[in-house]
Amino acid sequence: MNKKKPSLLRSLGTTLVVFLVVVVFAYGVQVTNVNFETTRSEDRLTQLKRVIRALVKPDIIEYDTDDIDIEIPFYLPCPEDQDIEIPKPETDQPYLIASVYCASPEETVIIEGFNFAPTSKGPLNFVTLSGVSKQLGNFEVDKEGYFQLEVEIPTRKPIEEAQHIRATARLHVGGPKFTDTAKVTWEKIIETVFMALLATAIGTVVAIPVSFLAARNLMSENKSPLSSVSFSLIGWPAGIYLGLQVASWIRNLLVPITDNSLFSLGGLVIGLILVYLTLRWSLTAGSPEPEQTIRKLSRILVMLLAALFSVAILLFLESLSRSIGKALIELLGPFGFLGNFLYQMGEASTLLIPAVTALGTGAVVGGTLGKMKTRRGQHNIQEVA
Repeated sequence: MNKKKPSLLRSLGTTLVVFLVVVVFAYGVQVTNVNFETTRSEDRLTQLKRVIRALVKPDIIEYDTDDIDIEIPFYLPCPEDQDIEIPKPETDQPYLIASVYCASPEETVIIEGFNFAPTSKGPLNFVTLSGVSKQLGNFEVDKEGYFQLEVEIPTRKPIEEAQHIRATARLHVGGPKFTDTAKVTWEKIIETVFMALLATAIGTVVAIPVSFLAARNLMSENKSPLSSVSFSLIGWPAGIYLGLQVASWIRNLLVPITDNSLFSLGGLVIGLILVYLTLRWSLTAGSPEPEQTIRKLSRILVMLLAALFSVAILLFLESLSRSIGKALIELLGPFGFLGNFLYQMGEASTLLIPAVTALGTGAVVGGTLGKMKTRRGQHNIQEVA
């Protein structure tokens, strides 16, 4: 039978539909203000660090504290026609000493504390005449009751009167106790656990008969030993870590090239040619049975090179997508959202390429370890038989 060739009108229609779909998605990215670049901004990274720090040090335990405020006068800035009276501390009580008792904004001053309660800690604040406090830092007292802290004087409106630097020493009194946050969190944990318990119990009642039927129908030919599954599970995280390191190494290696659009285009073309040649050789090369060890190793090395070239191609596409998209935003005028769409796809690739490389490497390493263990187990079974 003669195959009917697709008509020109049908091909044009398909091309138009694909183009319209791309335009719709590009305009959607523009309208919804999608910007993957902000996910790597310093502000977002700072917020992420704050969230992680809160998760690492949750507000679960608190203590009753005994607070002692010790302060010294401080002039901001130094008075021109007035001598500064340096306070004489009472050495039998906690006291502070400053390297200087007047300074200009953003100057560094060393504050020392003496005779404080050992192991106490707290904030060091700059206190204005109106009572407004600006935290300069946090101090921790050693076993001898001493601390030293280097602080930067804040920017404040100059006044002639003395303001103060105050150290608030907080000493834990009594034992630890749970905070209100911890109590509420525990209640929600209990509620969630029992919801999961009920759902699991109900689901198990339904799943037991279904699992027996599935095991009978699907698992009758499964001969993978438990050791094979274990090696595969070990290989996955190791492969993911290796993939992340490889993606980072290739990106750093190609930075001088990807900064230039022409070099990126040339690298893309060369990369595609190399991937084609390596895959063609590995797939068309003869494979006698049993296959020679040298040919096996050669084929594995060629496949690894193809994988590395593929990652480089993705990085070149990412660079070209960003540079071309950024140039098209102003060039296309009202249709600049198409350029923005292309630019955002490049920004998204910055996040996706390491993830794809890591998952791909994890699959390869995990699958390889699982197969190696399976073959070894089958070989041992055959020897015993």
